Amino acid sequence: MRPILVFIIFIVTSCGQKKVKVLWDEYSKGKPKTIYYFDSEDDAKQPPVVNVKNGVGYANKPVSFDQESYYENGKLQSKGRFIKGQTCGLWQYFYESGVHQAKSYYLNGATRDTVYCWYPSGKLKRLLIEIDTINHRWNGFDYYENGNKSIEYHLLKDSLNNLTIDGTWKEWFDNGKEKFQATLKNNWTFGKWQQWDTTGNLQEGEKQINITF
Repeated sequence: MRPILVFIIFIVTSCGQKKVKVLWDEYSKGKPKTIYYFDSEDDAKQPPVVNVKNGVGYANKPVSFDQESYYENGKLQSKGRFIKGQTCGLWQYFYESGVHQAKSYYLNGATRDTVYCWYPSGKLKRLLIEIDTINHRWNGFDYYENGNKSIEYHLLKDSLNNLTIDGTWKEWFDNGKEKFQATLKNNWTFGKWQQWDTTGNLQEGEKQINITF
């Protein structure tokens, strides 16, 4: 893709760093869709193409720049930074209303540290916490909009940045009562699992169940 309209504007950030602003894409005249802020004029003259793989953006050139994407109503959709073509640092995502949708941290194109997701109401929807950077293990917590926990789980990230369920998986009804509990390996239950209905009746089994994240 080539920019349909390019404005190169030198701006100075609050930290005194010079940036080169490039309007890469727009919905219509005066309605930007994607804006890049490059670290150098040379990079701005040959802007990269940004693609998405496994939910993570990457540029086809090893350049450093900030990216802002907008909805057609002018509201900010997402913003973050690429370093040498890879997503790095804090990335933020927003609903069309302007409410935060998600926030995550990256290092060299890989998700790191903590991921937050929210409902359109602003209530917390999901929290992923990196607990072991060497073995790429994460703890996850999903929530109902009323604030009660819906799922608690353990994740393992592979070399392709894919997450699989590995460890205990617990589910609750929105009233806080137990719903399901099992141990999983590579998204499959093994051993005995337990399941409760809305009245509290317990069912147990050992037949493998596939659960995907």
